[in-house]
Amino acid sequence: MLERVQKIIANAGYCSRRKAEEFISEGRVSVNGRLIKLGDKADADKDDIRVGKTRIERQRLIYIMLNKPRGYISTVEDMYERKKVVDLVPPHVFPIGRLDRDVGGLLLLTNDGSFANKVMHPRYETKKTYLAVIDTPLTKDVMMEIRQGIKLDDGFVQGEIRKREPKIAELIIHEGRNKIVKRIFNYFGYRVTHLQRVAIGDLHLDVKEGKWRYLKEYELKKVLATQEHTDRASKSNILK
Repeated sequence: MLERVQKIIANAGYCSRRKAEEFISEGRVSVNGRLIKLGDKADADKDDIRVGKTRIERQRLIYIMLNKPRGYISTVEDMYERKKVVDLVPPHVFPIGRLDRDVGGLLLLTNDGSFANKVMHPRYETKKTYLAVIDTPLTKDVMMEIRQGIKLDDGFVQGEIRKREPKIAELIIHEGRNKIVKRIFNYFGYRVTHLQRVAIGDLHLDVKEGKWRYLKEYELKKVLATQEHTDRASKSNILK
């Protein structure tokens, strides 16, 4: 079956689809010995697909939930030899998105680039739930403003928020922008002293810090069903 080559590379777990597109644009991807361009297709079962000298082959897809400890970075490689999340899990997977070094909690890892793209892509508006400890008590006025939305330097953002304790807030946002949770609270003069992600969509963190587990089949189907619902809704709006 013919598929776009970047999708084949991502599905093989070599890297994310976005990264595969970069490799193609850089002239590093060949099919049957011929360099290709973005948009070209191939058959993963028949064609010789390579990134540089590395041949791309199908592999068993893996989906992992990790409780990331603070102090670890969410990258596959690091020139400074810092502690990485991939050191805590089986080999040949990569993080879906990232958590800052000083932030702990739920991080998904996979070798399925297509799945990773769906979780990260803004169009799917995947919910991310955080528990934030702040330096002074949260007020009702601030909660109302966050629900209505605020304008940061890089655009508008809003979220669902509720107070767990005077200085502990649960914040649900659809954003993946850099340090977005801290910036939301900083906007109102708060300093976040502790931050943990506790859920992505309907997946809730249920493993101890530094531990991981494979996603169950029903959990994976639930995530994919959410994305498919968004795709159907988009197509319906286009047809109207």
